[in-house]
Amino acid sequence: MPENSTPLIDNAENIISQQEHKITFSDLDYNNHTNNISYISLAFEGMPVEFVKHNYPKVLDIKYLQETFLYDNLQCTIYQNGEHFLYKIINKKDNSDVCIINSHWTSCNFDTQEFYNVLNQIRNKV
Repeated sequence: MPENSTPLIDNAENIISQQEHKITFSDLDYNNHTNNISYISLAFEGMPVEFVKHNYPKVLDIKYLQETFLYDNLQCTIYQNGEHFLYKIINKKDNSDVCIINSHWTSCNFDTQEFYNVLNQIRNKV
């Protein structure tokens, strides 16, 4: 299987998180559509914190399917299979698919606490 394909089936047993977000002014681009980065932010917001602390997304496959606008209510459902994640974002007003993101995460290969300790030592010397 290619590295960027995600072996997931979007069924209830793989759901790890579900959250909603109402589009605000800060989510908009110059055309008054939701900025693409807002969808990624919404998707990553529901990730398990401990997992994110020790991993990073190596592959992101994003399909933008429909525009959304100010005050639209979105729902993101996250499915997990190992280090593969599927994020399905829908518009709650008509349950239409807005964005589908597949990701594969990999270990940071370093101790996060050690990294922050070194970073703080550098800051204290400056």
